[in-house]
Amino acid sequence: MREGARGAYPASGRKQGRLSQEEAASLFPADWERRSYLAFDVETTGLDSKTCRVVEIGAVLFVPESEVFDGPSMERLINPGMPIPPAVIAIHGIGDADVRSAPSFSAVARDFAALAEGAIFVAHNAPFDLGFIRGEFARAGLLPPTNPAMDSLVLARAAFPGLSSYSLPRLLPSLGIRSERSHRALDDAIAAARVFVEAGRRLTGLANRQKV
Repeated sequence: MREGARGAYPASGRKQGRLSQEEAASLFPADWERRSYLAFDVETTGLDSKTCRVVEIGAVLFVPESEVFDGPSMERLINPGMPIPPAVIAIHGIGDADVRSAPSFSAVARDFAALAEGAIFVAHNAPFDLGFIRGEFARAGLLPPTNPAMDSLVLARAAFPGLSSYSLPRLLPSLGIRSERSHRALDDAIAAARVFVEAGRRLTGLANRQKV
């Protein structure tokens, strides 16, 4: 969920900030609802992708116009090869015993890459998740995916200004979106997909009305 720029990655120029509604709407081509996206999320041992590791990955393929968010997916616990700090366990509930017999990231990396083939990434605070994905692929001796990506956090800020918080647990009720669990990878990936679609429709709708 963190790294450079404009809500779409690779991005040019300025560091992650805020987009106007016009700038955010410009990231959506006319056929955006018919394209294939992979929403994904990682749970980790901490915040720094250089020193911390992934403990769970979740991802789901979706096409916005289908209104279906239970398509091909993956949800895997990952053995990070290091202890999970108690403060982090308190957030996502994944402890050392849960991942002791889980595969390493390198064992599931190709499954993730296969699921992602041809899709546009969606993540909430995308640079954070992208940073961990790139780090884990590098440690596995694999080239990381180069899919373009959209950041549902940046887009939600532009589409729905004035909310008190844009973290998923607080944003979802504001948009009328239900989620069974927060801070678990597949649930958060599905939530990010739903936020992305709501934000995209809001932004493109506003842009279309301004053209009339």
